[in-house]
Amino acid sequence: MIQKEINNIEKSDLENLIENSVKESKTIEYKESLCISSEREKKEFLSDVSSFANASGGDLIFGIRENRETGFPEELVGIEINNIDSLQLKIDTLLRDTISPRLNGIQSKVIELEKNRSVLILRITKSWNAPHQVTYKGTDKFYTRSNNGKYKLDVIELRNAFLASETLGQNIKNFRTERIANIVSNEGFAPLMENGKIILHIIPFQSFETGKIFQISDIVERHELMKPLGNVNHYDIKYNFDGLLSYDNYNLTDPSHSYLQLFKKGIIETVDSWFIQEFNGERKLYLNQIEEMIWGFMHKIPKFYNHLKITPPFVALLTMTGVKGYQLGLPTFYPFGEPIKVEKETLVFPEIVFEDWNTKIDKLIKPWFDSMWNSVGKKESPNYVDDHWQIIKK
Repeated sequence: MIQKEINNIEKSDLENLIENSVKESKTIEYKESLCISSEREKKEFLSDVSSFANASGGDLIFGIRENRETGFPEELVGIEINNIDSLQLKIDTLLRDTISPRLNGIQSKVIELEKNRSVLILRITKSWNAPHQVTYKGTDKFYTRSNNGKYKLDVIELRNAFLASETLGQNIKNFRTERIANIVSNEGFAPLMENGKIILHIIPFQSFETGKIFQISDIVERHELMKPLGNVNHYDIKYNFDGLLSYDNYNLTDPSHSYLQLFKKGIIETVDSWFIQEFNGERKLYLNQIEEMIWGFMHKIPKFYNHLKITPPFVALLTMTGVKGYQLGLPTFYPFGEPIKVEKETLVFPEIVFEDWNTKIDKLIKPWFDSMWNSVGKKESPNYVDDHWQIIKK
C-alpha cells in the first residue's frame, strides 16, 4: 500500500514505485489495464477486490505494467478513462450486486498522465465484516491474499475468518461492558462528579489487532481535538500509562466535569458527569443541549483520526447512566397525564459504524437521538430536517 492518504497521492508517488522496485505484495497489486466487460474479466476483478478486503486491505492500481516473472512495476502506461463518473458507477454497481456481504469503504483516485491516459487507484480497507464471497453468476468463492497474491480460502481458513469476525464483535462488547462498570464505580481515568454519566467510546477496528500501537503523541499539538465531551472551557492534557488524558480541572483530586482518554490503541473514551443531575430538586433531561454536545463531538472525529492517520472503520458507542426517573427538561404540554419518566437506570444505545470518511454523521447518529426521545415517551428527535440535524426549538 502506498503510505499516503489516497487523496494526497501524486504521479511522483507512482514513479517512485517503479524507481524503488516496489514489488507486488499482500497490500499492493498492479494491473496494466482495467477490463470489466466479459464474465471472466468481472470474476477476476471481483476476486481481486474481495481478496484485499478479506486480508489486510491494500491498493489495486490500474495503469502500471509489471514484470510478470518478478512482480516489479516497469512502466506507467495508464488506462483510457472517457468518463470517470460512468466508470465509478459501473464499478460500484458491480461490487454492490456481486459480493456478499456488501463491501464498504472503497476509495478511488485518478491520476492523469499524458495522452489522455490515467492511473486508477482503488484503495480497499480491511473489512470489519469479512469474509466476503464473490457471488457473480453463481460463483461462491472466498479469496484472500498473501505476499504471493490472491488465493482461495480453504475450509479451515474460512472457518477462522468467520470466527475472527465474531471475535471482533465480542471484543468490542467486552470492552464496553468493562469500561462502563469502571466508570459507574468512579474508577475511570479521572474522578468525576457523583451524577449520571454520558459516555462515548470510539473504537477503530484496528485497535484489536495484536500488538497494534499508534503514535498518539502526534495529537498533542492539536490541543482543540483533545477537548473532552461537555461544556468545557479549560482542560489539561497529560500522559498516563494507557495513553493521553485530558480533563477539565487543575488537578486529579477534585472531581472533574468530564475527561477524554485516548488509548495507545487508538480508542477514545470520553465521559461527561455534569449534564445528568438534579437541578433545584428536579430530575430533568435537557435533550436539546445533550444532542448538541454529542453532535459537536462526533463531528470532530474525522479530523481527530485523520491527524493520527488512523483509518475507518470505527464503531461508536453511546451509553447514559443514572437516568432512571428523569423526564424531559423542556416546557412541554402533556395532554394525556403526567410526563413520561425514564424507566431504566442505564441506557445502552445501538452501536453505529463509520465505514469511511464519506459517512454522513448527522444521519448516522439519528438513531441515538431518536432513542433518547423515545425514553421520555416521544416518537423521535424533533431536531432533524431530512437528514440534517439542527436544534429546531430551544
